[in-house]
Amino acid sequence: MKDDPRNRLLVPIMVPLLSFVIIAVLVGAFSRVLLAVDPEMATPISLAMALNLLTGAALIASIPTLRGKKLIGLIVVAGLVVVGSGVTAMAVSGELRELREALAGGQEKPAGEPQGPGGEQPGGQEPGQPPPPVTDPTTAIVAANIAFDLDELRFTAGEASTLTFTNQDSVPHNVAIYTELPGGDPLFTGELVTGPDAESAYQVPALDPGSYAFQCDVHPAMNGTVTVG
Repeated sequence: MKDDPRNRLLVPIMVPLLSFVIIAVLVGAFSRVLLAVDPEMATPISLAMALNLLTGAALIASIPTLRGKKLIGLIVVAGLVVVGSGVTAMAVSGELRELREALAGGQEKPAGEPQGPGGEQPGGQEPGQPPPPVTDPTTAIVAANIAFDLDELRFTAGEASTLTFTNQDSVPHNVAIYTELPGGDPLFTGELVTGPDAESAYQVPALDPGSYAFQCDVHPAMNGTVTVG
């Protein structure tokens, strides 16, 4: 009995497409893991994964019994582990919450679309009168539960400032100042701080009077305005 011509046409097309989708899902899930861990640990984890892949390929090539259903079972289990790790990393870093809020169309700002108080884009206001002199400059800011405790930073124009940043989360955060969000020029980029209860004293350079924006570069939905006067 001859093979169905449709199978001879579909199999060469579907197998590469299905392989591409599976690889894309696994790479995406593994990237979430690397983003959720300490930056210093990302490279060792990547090297360990590469070593595991090479070892697995060598075992499959050298052991004839690892074929057919056994091989498929091993690949499925390994894939589920990677995907599960990626989903867990997204949950820990808060990406799942941001995704749910974006899909639900709620009042919370979706990831990748930074907004300031009242829904306006932080920073980048129309040119006008410079802000009045700042009499109570900000000296400290805290990150907890994937959010900053302040939605505005205030600095004295023309003076360098020390900003104490405390990260109470177990995922990395930082404070970076831009001319506007999104797509503005960086004016200051604080180092990544991984908690919990880790602290860094940022040395913010002197800034010209004006309105700017700040965000966490790892979680751009964490953002606010900067007033320099």
